Order: sequence, then structure tokens, then C-alpha cells
Amino acid sequence: MKRHTGTDWVLVVREYTYYGGWNLGSTQKVMCGHRPGIVVESLPKTIVQPKLKNSISLLDHRKRVAGLERIARPRFLSGGRQTFTQNYFTHSLIVCVILLASSCDLIRMKKGDGGGGDNSRRAVARVEQSFLYLDELKGIVPSDASKEDSATRISSYVNSWIRKQLLLNEAAKNIDINEAEVERKVLDYRYSLIGYEFQNFYIQKNLNDSVSWDEIETYYKSHQDNFILKQNIVQGTYIKVPKTAPRINRVKELMFSKKPKDVEELKSYCLRFSAAYQLPDSTWIEFDKLAANSPLAEIPNKIQFLRNYSYYETNDANFLYFLKLDAYKISDNVSPLEFVQEDIKNIILNKRKVELAKKLEDEVYENAAKRKDFEVFNP
Repeated sequence: MKRHTGTDWVLVVREYTYYGGWNLGSTQKVMCGHRPGIVVESLPKTIVQPKLKNSISLLDHRKRVAGLERIARPRFLSGGRQTFTQNYFTHSLIVCVILLASSCDLIRMKKGDGGGGDNSRRAVARVEQSFLYLDELKGIVPSDASKEDSATRISSYVNSWIRKQLLLNEAAKNIDINEAEVERKVLDYRYSLIGYEFQNFYIQKNLNDSVSWDEIETYYKSHQDNFILKQNIVQGTYIKVPKTAPRINRVKELMFSKKPKDVEELKSYCLRFSAAYQLPDSTWIEFDKLAANSPLAEIPNKIQFLRNYSYYETNDANFLYFLKLDAYKISDNVSPLEFVQEDIKNIILNKRKVELAKKLEDEVYENAAKRKDFEVFNP
């Protein structure tokens, strides 16, 4: 046992119910602030303390600082025992240690705890002889993150680290691992991550994201075989209105009118009364999407329907449906340019990005060769 001095505090624990405890594997180490002269000892995983009348509930706190509950010190460390339940606590001990470490120096690892580790660094978690240190968590939480988000991110990272370390340890016990090959793969992965970040920086700085219509049209004509329709598409007018809507008889008349006044009246009517609508323009839309949630979706042969009807009305229990087709394209035919122009724009931009990435690699290599920054030795 060892005597410590400090302020009165207790760490909040979610996964385990130990009073101010830190689970480091098979043993439980008590780490808490206390008055001078109070004895702190190693306790078993089920910790009990006395049921004294003057003991204060752990939930009766007055101040919370980054996940640490400051409370009056219960008078029970020197004697009997009392059991605490898991639901008293709302944050994991690990999260509390990390959040406190940036502002306070209340928690210190005992020398020799866990059987190893770097005593000059603040340990956050341990799996057998592997330690996760506080300085290794830098950059995980954005500077503008809230306290809740910070706790969630850090807790998730620490738990993930523990699981991975346990898996690695289990793998080492059961299979032969080629450490040299693993190191090569780790190095390649590190290069990939850093290189990817630098490439993104270079591309964002140098990419011309303006794509002209001529470029889109030229690419379309040269690659039409890549733009075969996988669904039926249409242009036209579609209106879904409740049966209780006013002037329903006027809808069909407005749909067929080309007068600007009628076009505006139809638009105003749809905005006020329709449950869904598609007004005529140059936009192509998949017929299945247009017909969704309507009796049109139940049409068995949609290709035949599109070929035979330029105007169609139907209804169900609550709504009337009006459809006027101006144009259609059947699946397995070449897509109209307007339908795929955004796809083509993205293709062109992606090609530019690939070219910029290749240009960056070539520039770095050529400049390094000129400076004689590298050389290849004969084996």
C-alpha cells in the first residue's frame, strides 16, 4: 500500500463499476484523489465499501470537469465495503483520463503497474505488454469538437486499439508471422496514405474543374457504346392531385396548352394543390421513378405502354393521375446526351485528376534525379 495526497475526486466509469478504478487486465488498480493520509490499495474486481449513514451517493455531485465528478469524500476507504452498480456511471474511465490529462495532473501511473511500459509517458490503456499512450492520441479529436464528441471519438479509438491488440496477440500465438513481410506492407500502406494526401492537395490546387459543352459532346460521340440505357426514360408532364382538389377539369386543358399564361397557371396550380408533379422541360427522367407510388407502377408491359399512349389518366382511392408524354427512350438504346451529361463531366474531371497525379509523380522524380537525391546500388 502507498500513501498519496491530492484533491477529492472520483472517475466516472461505464464499462465497469469500480470506484475510481482502472481495469488493466486481470487486476484492478485504484486511482483516485483523496485527502492526505488516506490509504489507497489494490482492490479485487468486485469492490465493496461500507453502508454508512453519512456516506454520500456517487451521483450527488456538485461540479463536473471534463467527465470527472468532484464530490465530498465518503468516509469508507479505511474500513468496511459497499457494492456499486454499473448504471451509476456514464463515461468510461479511459475517456476521463484523456480529457483530464490536458488540463490537470491528477492521475499518475504507479511505477511498475502492468509489468512494463514507459514510466515517462502517460499510459491510457494496456493489453498484456503493449501500452497505448496519451501522446499517441493527438489529432484524433478536432479542436472544435464538443466535449461529448471528444469523449465518443476517444472512447471509440481506445476500444478499437484494445480489440486490435488482442487480435494481434491471439494471432501471434496461433500462426507463424513473417515480420519482414508485415513491415513491408505497413511501409507501403504508410506511403500510400501520405502520398494520397499530397496528391489530393496538389490536385485541388491545380485542377481546372470547368468542362465545356463541346468537351462533353465530343466525349459522348466517341464513347456512345458506354452510354446504353438500362431503363426506360421519358420527357413530359406528370401531375398527381387529390380527388378533392378544385378545378380538376382544367388540368388536362392546361397540360396541352403552349400559351405562357397557361404554363404559369399550371405551375401555380401544381404548387398549390398537387401531391407530386413533373412539368415539361428538357429533363429526362426514369419512367419507373416517375410512376412510383401510383397505379402506373403496376403496368405490366411498360415498353408497350410508352409506345401506345401519349396521354393517360388513372386514379386510386384518393388521387387522380395525369400523364402526358412528349418523348421517350427505351432501355438498351443509346442514352440521350442530356441524360448522361453530368456523368460525362465527372468522367472528364476524373481523367484530369489521374493525369495530374501522374504529372506530380513525374515532376517529383525528375527533380530529385536532377538534384541526385537518390541512387540505386547493385545487390
